[in-house]
Amino acid sequence: MESRQSLQQKKVAFASAQESSLKEGRNSVSRAVRRAEYHAQTSGKDPRHVGVPRDTSDDICKKVADIHMSPYEGREIGEARAASSQSKLKMERMEKELASITSSAMKYRSLYTKSAAQMAMEAMSAVEEESKSKKVKKTVVEETRRVAAA
Repeated sequence: MESRQSLQQKKVAFASAQESSLKEGRNSVSRAVRRAEYHAQTSGKDPRHVGVPRDTSDDICKKVADIHMSPYEGREIGEARAASSQSKLKMERMEKELASITSSAMKYRSLYTKSAAQMAMEAMSAVEEESKSKKVKKTVVEETRRVAAA
């Protein structure tokens, strides 16, 4: 009972708000607003001039869910099934490809027994040993000038 009373109150409030909007439009100081109000009234396309039945019991989420749950038309059902089957086939193909790539990557054995870091460490130690074992010969070049007696 209370919901019916509140629904009636909302309808009355909506009707009064609609009527006050119409009065404000007709009595507006602005010529543009009055002209727009006149045009809307004469053309009949303004939704404020038409009583729109509103169901205030449902919210927008319920309305959207109802739209999504509504049945397809005959041709749309066929298109939806075809699209669904194509997407399933594509997914299966991609899963098979991923499985084959994964299995081949798991089976892969490198030809190299050492990693790049190990080879770099060995190269650096070899360079250090080579530089320690080398004998360095130092040669000193002296230049003398003869000064001629004048």
